[in-house]
Amino acid sequence: MVFRREFFRPSKFFEDFFGEIFPEVSPGRTFNLNQPSLNILEHNDSYEFILDVPGLEKKDIQIEIQNNILIVKSDVSISELTANCVYKERDYGPFVRQIQIPGDVETNDIKATLEKGILKIILMKKPSERVKRIEIEDEKEIIDITENSNVK
Repeated sequence: MVFRREFFRPSKFFEDFFGEIFPEVSPGRTFNLNQPSLNILEHNDSYEFILDVPGLEKKDIQIEIQNNILIVKSDVSISELTANCVYKERDYGPFVRQIQIPGDVETNDIKATLEKGILKIILMKKPSERVKRIEIEDEKEIIDITENSNVK
């Protein structure tokens, strides 16, 4: 099957358009349109970050934490995943996705799983501070310290 004309790809249109106007943020520099889609769910005791990474394997993805930022990246090149592709709408390529970690996350307790192109990163919340109750003691004796009192 041979396609004779290039199909309209909105992402390519925006890449070209903004690359000409703002070359300092064109793809290949600091701006990347290949970032995987991200959903963030909040549970009672954790946050769940879900990223779409179709075609990638565990060995293709690196996950790091630096200065309270979760960094998910891959260096897989487009040619490795689209060698025999005759038509392409899904973009593949190296990406870096940086996500600010909420302040209540325990950075020593993070787990990641990859299944069927879905990367799930679970960030456990820090245990909330326990409420300390202060008991009110019974008054044993009332001391009168007014001017008319006989206390010396």
